[in-house]
Amino acid sequence: MSDWSAAKGRVGTVLGRKWRIEERIGTGSSATVYRAEHWNNGRKVAVKVLHPDAARRAESRGRFLREGRLANSIDHEGVVGVIDDGETDDGCPFIIMELVEGESLEDLRRASPEGRLPLREALNACVDVLDVLSVAHAAGVVHRDVKPRNILVTNEGKLKLVDFGIAGAAESESSLATRTAAGLGTPLYMAPEQLSAPISGRSAR
Repeated sequence: MSDWSAAKGRVGTVLGRKWRIEERIGTGSSATVYRAEHWNNGRKVAVKVLHPDAARRAESRGRFLREGRLANSIDHEGVVGVIDDGETDDGCPFIIMELVEGESLEDLRRASPEGRLPLREALNACVDVLDVLSVAHAAGVVHRDVKPRNILVTNEGKLKLVDFGIAGAAESESSLATRTAAGLGTPLYMAPEQLSAPISGRSAR
């Protein structure tokens, strides 16, 4: 079964005997995100499920499962919290996250008649994201893929940084130097030095 077929087929199923998948929110290169509801208490959440092809690769599985731990190690309201995790019947890891109602900065940019965000809005977003990153770096976490599509703006106007799938953990809580594989990230938003290890919070935001 292809990743796309598997993604479509999960709608209507129940994960972990408690999370009913209602609809697909979006699909990326390695995972699909869905809107889901707790079968008993009705809580709405987002569910991120690793694609079957990626789930068969140990490196991808490990990186995916580390995402929730790293995100929850950052004590900041601008980071989407991870609630639960588990594995589907066909062996694909999933994580349960708080559901953010809103749009990404990339979606807002594309919707703008000028094709860009107003200057004040863009500057305010930068300040908010830098605040999140400062707390993340203090916790020893380097995101490594900060881009407009990974920054969500809630319906209340709050910013949320998402997708810690390729984030790097520092060697110690007092150091931001990472010794993880180089070259991970989105080339258009990567600093040149991010292409070669070691990297730090100053270059791999």
